[in-house]
Amino acid sequence: MNIARIVLGGVIAGVIIDVIETVVHRFLFRSYQELGREPVAMSGALMIWIIGVVFGIAVAWLYAAIRPRYGAGPKTAVVAGVYLWIVAGLLVWLGFAPLLQWGTRLMVIGIVTNLVAYVVAGLVAGYLYKEEAAAA
Repeated sequence: MNIARIVLGGVIAGVIIDVIETVVHRFLFRSYQELGREPVAMSGALMIWIIGVVFGIAVAWLYAAIRPRYGAGPKTAVVAGVYLWIVAGLLVWLGFAPLLQWGTRLMVIGIVTNLVAYVVAGLVAGYLYKEEAAAA
């Protein structure tokens, strides 16, 4: 595994996750207010961005880990993104849904946004990942 490429691809993938989710959530602010909720404070947003970068590194690591079995390429990158989505997106949304009381519409938008963000992040991380050159 090429750790430097995992970190590089992961940080870039994480920023992509953060940008996609920020753009979608900007459009949802009206919906938040309709539920009587305030937009996320800057300190909360910073934590969300850090988590996005951690998820980016996770999808890059996962791509590198499954690449020997599934082969290099976009199919493997999509598998890594979908797996991350199931574990860190779908299950989290479904687990917190009763507590947050966001309603079905916002929950579906969040779940789909995570799917798109994590698959795109997987594709970017997979594109940037290269194995270390073998020693001669």
